[in-house]
Amino acid sequence: MLWVIAAVLAGIWWLGLLSGYTTSFLFIHVLIIAAIVLLVISVKREVNIYDELREMSRTRKY
Repeated sequence: MLWVIAAVLAGIWWLGLLSGYTTSFLFIHVLIIAAIVLLVISVKREVNIYDELREMSRTRKY
């Protein structure tokens, strides 16, 4: 879900840069920063899930 939101924010940012007309240059930078933050959070969650699954498979008793 966070990947979709980040992609939408990055797309809006890209369109804002391409349009040449921006209401606020700061707003364009806020969009790209929000997209990057969401991507970092998403990757961190995936790494945590991967670590938990790896730990579960190591402690699994056969």
